[in-house]
Amino acid sequence: MIFLNMNKIGEHIIQEQNSDNSITFLAAQREIYKKGKKIYIFQVVIAVPIPILISLISPFIKNDEYNVLWLLALYTILATFIELFCEGKTSKLKNLAASIQEKFDTNVLYINWNKMLIPQKPDHELIFRYYNKYIKRNTLDDLYGWYSNEILAVDTNIATLLCQRTSCNYDFALRERYSKNMLLLACFTFLFLFILAGHFEITISQFILNVLLPLLPVLVLVSKQISSNKEAIENLKELKELIEDKLAIVKIGDAIDNHLLRQIQDKIYLHRINSPLLPECLYNMMRRESEGAMNFSIEQKINELKNDHS
Repeated sequence: MIFLNMNKIGEHIIQEQNSDNSITFLAAQREIYKKGKKIYIFQVVIAVPIPILISLISPFIKNDEYNVLWLLALYTILATFIELFCEGKTSKLKNLAASIQEKFDTNVLYINWNKMLIPQKPDHELIFRYYNKYIKRNTLDDLYGWYSNEILAVDTNIATLLCQRTSCNYDFALRERYSKNMLLLACFTFLFLFILAGHFEITISQFILNVLLPLLPVLVLVSKQISSNKEAIENLKELKELIEDKLAIVKIGDAIDNHLLRQIQDKIYLHRINSPLLPECLYNMMRRESEGAMNFSIEQKINELKNDHS
């Protein structure tokens, strides 16, 4: 990529992120992620409320216990296959959304496209189709100002590194909160059912057959979510450390090797396609809560780069 002006990258980022093309990319990827999250919600409904409901009513069905057990076994098998189908579908949607997000980042942050990592850029017609779906139900207001305006003060491609830092820090905070909530929900659900079983004096064999068996899809889903999210957090920690180590040895006017920026972007892309989707409500809530903190963090980091190495 040929840079038109290496001394105005911060200004370029702020201008380009609000261009029509960039907003189209952001709207399209948000719509695709929303579609993936809807499939995930369906997966959760299949795996969580229905098994809990079966667990609650099964102790009261004493005359037809044999048929109930067969129903539980059949449901468990069916739910497992549905989960596998949903996972395959969401994986494809994540890959598509991440490739569109990569197109946004490469255009805005002055980074080369990595053909070895993503051989084909996302189709323009497909992007526009999802953009149209997005604007039918949403406004574009939340998509402007994706990266902090504090970046304007940075002329070199340190601005790019700071934006990559923002992406990592923001997602790290989201996933830490999500992991804690998932673990609390799993513990609370199991404890509630255990207390309920004790109240109705359910035997151990009945508890295993009538409670644990229908909860198998729940346990599988929660286990996968916690495990994959923990792995995503560890990857983000490594990325954060890599970025902070680099920022610790540069000055505000220095230029960073573009190859390093591309390597960091590769890790960000791989993180996006391999990490579990987060609920939309949590994402929206955290974005509003974190926006001010992220802007303050960028401002403080820029001041450090100006003062610590002067």
